[in-house]
Amino acid sequence: MKGEIAIIGLYILLGVAVFLALLLSVRVGLNIVYRDDLLVYLKILFIKIRLYPKKEKKRKPKRKKEKKQDAEVKISKVGNNAQKKPSLTESIKLITDILSVFLKALSKHLHVKLARVHISVATSDAASTAILYGTVSGAAACLIDTLNEITNLDRLKSSSISVEPDFLSEKTSADINITLYFSVYGALCVLVGTLIKYIKVKFIKKAR
Repeated sequence: MKGEIAIIGLYILLGVAVFLALLLSVRVGLNIVYRDDLLVYLKILFIKIRLYPKKEKKRKPKRKKEKKQDAEVKISKVGNNAQKKPSLTESIKLITDILSVFLKALSKHLHVKLARVHISVATSDAASTAILYGTVSGAAACLIDTLNEITNLDRLKSSSISVEPDFLSEKTSADINITLYFSVYGALCVLVGTLIKYIKVKFIKKAR
């Protein structure tokens, strides 16, 4: 009887160990996409969470008397949102900032799965195109440098980097798709390391 209980206990321990190993090996993906707008998603297995832009909370329906005022407010908000839409250069800088944050936090545990940056700069005027190209290419260079810190883009077969002026078209187009991934184990290592550093700092301060 005792032998059977011991065997059952061993199976339970093995099951827990296998479960933890599978859990720690799970990959978490960060997907950054820009075409007309910037979208950032966090992917865990089959779960997809939108990080940017944040979804607006649904509001409860109001009374009929307030409908006119609500309509005026909505019109003004739409106008404000249209003005606040970030430009391509601002979006590229924001992507670089997001990558820098993850690079600083996860360091060696962060990997690039896909890095596609296709940008064609065009306006209705050749001089304006040249000026805009200088601004966009500068922002894109910072983005590419940040990607190079995570992985060597020359060795990444799925990478495709292209930033060029187009003096024949009249509208700028951009197709940016960057996918990073890290394991739960990697994130846990960083968390534990940060916690240990924090405890050491607190201990040193108290000792003084």
